[in-house]
Amino acid sequence: MSNTVRFGQAIFTPNDLRMTAPVIKDERPFCGWTHLDLAQRFYMPQLKRPARLHLQLDIGLVGPASLAGEVQVWWHKVRRQHSSRPELDPDPSSGWAHQYAGVGFPVRAQLALQHGLAIVNHRFGGNMG
Repeated sequence: MSNTVRFGQAIFTPNDLRMTAPVIKDERPFCGWTHLDLAQRFYMPQLKRPARLHLQLDIGLVGPASLAGEVQVWWHKVRRQHSSRPELDPDPSSGWAHQYAGVGFPVRAQLALQHGLAIVNHRFGGNMG
């Protein structure tokens, strides 16, 4: 058995960061997902056919509560300060006023369950003498 805890943030923007319309045809809206992932992996060698089981829960915030806009604006500001050509780094701040806010409460959760056969069950190494 192994456990994993992971913190992450996904930031989604249109290809052209200067766009400010709330909805742009064939473009992704400004949106963020800040999340905490908890996972457990089980190996079950006692079964007739050894198997593995992966259980994962992702819980996080969508839209303004994710703080994705603030993080992206901060990141581009830092990049411009340390760039020899800051004019080439776009300012994404104008579009975040129109970000996808989600529907209802901004907390989202995902639960994933994977089951599969354990193909290889071999330990490398051994006694060194």
